[in-house]
Amino acid sequence: MLVGDYPRTRSVRVLLSEVVKALNSRDLEEFARVNRVKLIALEDAYFMARYFASEYSREDAEELLKVATEAISLISRVVKGGA
Repeated sequence: MLVGDYPRTRSVRVLLSEVVKALNSRDLEEFARVNRVKLIALEDAYFMARYFASEYSREDAEELLKVATEAISLISRVVKGGA
């Protein structure tokens, strides 16, 4: 276990910043900076889909899925010491 507690949030950006702090990863920090707009869109999509009737194009959904998959992959590599 790297930290004793974690923030009670559904914000991808908040969670990612906590992972950056815990792992002291420049790669994750750079990923968050470069993909900031996409991460905001991912958060918005989560809240809109959960609380409102909203639709997204296939292209938008694929782009958000791609950034989420990239984040998970990068975090896995950093945790394993590969990035």
